[in-house]
Amino acid sequence: QAIALYGRDCSVQRRHQKIIEEGPITIAPRKLCEELELGAVRLAKRVGYAGVGTVEYLFNCVTGRYSFLEVNPRLQVEHPVTEVVLGVDLVKAQIKVAMGMDLPWVQSELVPKGHAIECRVYAEDSYNNGMPSTGKLLTQRWAEGAGRRFDYGFDEGDEVTSFYDPMIAKIIVYDETRELAKEL
Repeated sequence: QAIALYGRDCSVQRRHQKIIEEGPITIAPRKLCEELELGAVRLAKRVGYAGVGTVEYLFNCVTGRYSFLEVNPRLQVEHPVTEVVLGVDLVKAQIKVAMGMDLPWVQSELVPKGHAIECRVYAEDSYNNGMPSTGKLLTQRWAEGAGRRFDYGFDEGDEVTSFYDPMIAKIIVYDETRELAKEL
């Protein structure tokens, strides 16, 4: 069994590092997205892939053409975008598949609803060309509310060291439309 969990747009990047991801995709026509999804399903079936993973493509907005980039055989940092738009738990699904169980959904059950945007928060020094910034995290406040999710690995008072990636949190917002999600 192989299914497509629809697409995410990861166009906003800096130094080949994703900064903002959103879904569903709004910059490509739906027909093209369906073609990409079918290609991902065919690829997964052909190689006998088992698990939750991501097939990545590069899309040229000017020409409307795309090319295959890579397969990531794991959950990606931006997986919460897919989770909130489809109302699924990808971590739980991956564990079930690893235990030899089937995916908990079929393609027809997965219908995207609304729009999600994820912004990564980095411990970086914007005055020093975005170099990683270390030290104690002095203050941390999240603007809690409906349609907002915060995934983070550091709490106030924790030490940010140079031994790990400088991404310290993700802010995920969700609403009925892209415009409403941007307002959160």
